[in-house]
Amino acid sequence: MLSETENGAELTPQPDKKIKIVDVIRGQLQANPNVFFAGETHHYRANGPESGHPIERVHMIISPIIPEFDAKKLNSFRDSLITGIVTGAEVSGEIPFSSGDDALFDSRFLWLPTAAFYEEIGLIRKTITTTINTDTIEPETFAKAGEIVGKSQSRSIWRSSVRREILLKIYPDCNSAQFAYESENINGMDARLYLEKSKIRELKSYYPQHSLVSRIRNILPF
Repeated sequence: MLSETENGAELTPQPDKKIKIVDVIRGQLQANPNVFFAGETHHYRANGPESGHPIERVHMIISPIIPEFDAKKLNSFRDSLITGIVTGAEVSGEIPFSSGDDALFDSRFLWLPTAAFYEEIGLIRKTITTTINTDTIEPETFAKAGEIVGKSQSRSIWRSSVRREILLKIYPDCNSAQFAYESENINGMDARLYLEKSKIRELKSYYPQHSLVSRIRNILPF
């Protein structure tokens, strides 16, 4: 419980749910045989609700089990995950899909697809507390006006829901996903959401004995 008396904020947790949305999404991804779940990282922002941002951001870093370097097929992979998460949830009602970025190629990069879900985890209420000082010159005047010297009065000036963001960061293969997760987990920094074309050529070389290597080489647009 967070409480302050001057321009303070009070965080009111919602009643515990049997299943949290973040747990449902994690469980579905880890149970999906087509998904490599590299790991997840957590990022916190104390003034998130007041500034309109989530108080917690959970990055789930994943890839298809079979390497996929085609932007359209990566988007299809992402869309299939969204459909499964939204319609397969074991919580009251469906999990609303909030936003996402599509994978695309430009002259230098493969920009990676994402999917974001939001979960309400509480309410925050900001209050102002005022107190009439006991050393006021005319306490009787305040008393006649109905104001009590030394008594504190609080009023709510702002309230908002507290949200958690669950962001799926989708990489084209297990190696790049694992590297991104380790970068975030060790360095505490956001893993970038793009790969240089030269990096993709390098990643392709990791699968020389893979049964799908000929298909991968045919997919690459350069």
